[in-house]
Amino acid sequence: MAKELLAVRLVLDAPPEKVAAALDKALLHGDPGSLQKEDLPMPDPILLEWQEFIRQDCTFSSEALRHGAKDVERHSCSLGLRPLCRGDKASPLPLQPFDDFAFEVNLAKRAASRIRVLGRWTSSFEDDSAHGFFLKVEVPFGPEYLQRIQLSQLCEVKRSSVGSELTRRLLCDDFLQQTRHEDMKDSTVAIARLHSFMIEIEARAWAICHGFALIESWRGLREDYPWALKSAENAVAAYRFGSGHSGPAQKEVWPLFDTGRAQSLSEGLFEMLPAVCNKRMELQGALQEGNVEVESFASLLDRICRRADSCADIFRRFVDLGSGRGMAVFTAHALFPFRSCVGFEISPEYNESARLLAQWYVKEGFANGMHVLPDLMFIQGDVLTEDWSDASVVFANCVTWPSTLVAAVARKALRLRPGAVMISGKRLPSEAAVMRGFDFRGEACLGDWTPSLDASVKVRSRTLGIPTNNYFRIC
Repeated sequence: MAKELLAVRLVLDAPPEKVAAALDKALLHGDPGSLQKEDLPMPDPILLEWQEFIRQDCTFSSEALRHGAKDVERHSCSLGLRPLCRGDKASPLPLQPFDDFAFEVNLAKRAASRIRVLGRWTSSFEDDSAHGFFLKVEVPFGPEYLQRIQLSQLCEVKRSSVGSELTRRLLCDDFLQQTRHEDMKDSTVAIARLHSFMIEIEARAWAICHGFALIESWRGLREDYPWALKSAENAVAAYRFGSGHSGPAQKEVWPLFDTGRAQSLSEGLFEMLPAVCNKRMELQGALQEGNVEVESFASLLDRICRRADSCADIFRRFVDLGSGRGMAVFTAHALFPFRSCVGFEISPEYNESARLLAQWYVKEGFANGMHVLPDLMFIQGDVLTEDWSDASVVFANCVTWPSTLVAAVARKALRLRPGAVMISGKRLPSEAAVMRGFDFRGEACLGDWTPSLDASVKVRSRTLGIPTNNYFRIC
């Protein structure tokens, strides 16, 4: 079988049996579901995010977003899960000897995509096995849609820690192999880039048609095709505003952490901050010091840890790269069951402040009776020379770091174990090795980075959509 080019993983708030049944209905019977909202020619899989984006009074308008949707529609096709709009239809195809199932989807005023299911596997979802299909899709393109290309994909469902994970893998078959060394402006490359983007778009639309709340979306690039790299970047950028990937699930459980304890820790730390600053090092704010607001950062950690795979051992070790005065480390240690929490900071003044705060932290009982040694919790050192390869969650509030340092940290992060998560204030570099090594996503963080002690700046994320954090999960 061909190599995997890229994968899109949608985490859905629904049991795997229900998602698998909807997948069977789409791929075995050519019935991907119909859009409830038909005034947009392009399926609108991110309506909730767009509404949030607009409500925050961001730069783009709803008209601009809808115009963009129409532009994509003019070139879009069915890759197996595209919901049907008014004027669309699905019809069965004559079976060939090697086909299990075959159908074609006629999009309005357009030639038909032909979907052939060549293989199927199933499970009871009682273990880590999956239910899925191997597909061949013939897609029309060119003048009058007289030419066709073939794309291969795997589409599967498995149980996740918070519902189901629907994964679509685009395989490197003949057509995609031809595009490896083509110029970015070549028409075949443009088609390949669009189809890699549509793999996710139509899966999101399909999920919404069936009432599956989208929790999050991960993307992974496995081959170093330059055009695929760019397409993956565009997918991340397209969903980086608003409350995240459709925000929390509709049935979000109560946070893992104690919110009252988080509030007490937040108030205590910010009361103590002026006392640990020497005369030469006054408070500079989040962008200079890497500080975070406790409750907001706890919400971010809560989402990541609750949704981690069981094999990731997500509470193994938390590491903050450039920990400043230690707010993120204190948050992780006090509110989550990490077995180890450490911050690396190159500035001796900031590191000394963090150690002084650690003494107060222990005295006030936030350490949960654990024996905390400030000089082991906060280490003065260079993030490029220290060893943090055993971390399960890595945080780098690196919004002011030079791009060369971010790139070096990203390469070092490739040593993390499978399942580990890195949270970065900047997007990691567009390097093939980095993109192959991680599943990645971009979303606005659910919280505040407090730039100063000025209370007027401490506004909840309902109105502040910056800075944007990026999540990366090692493969």
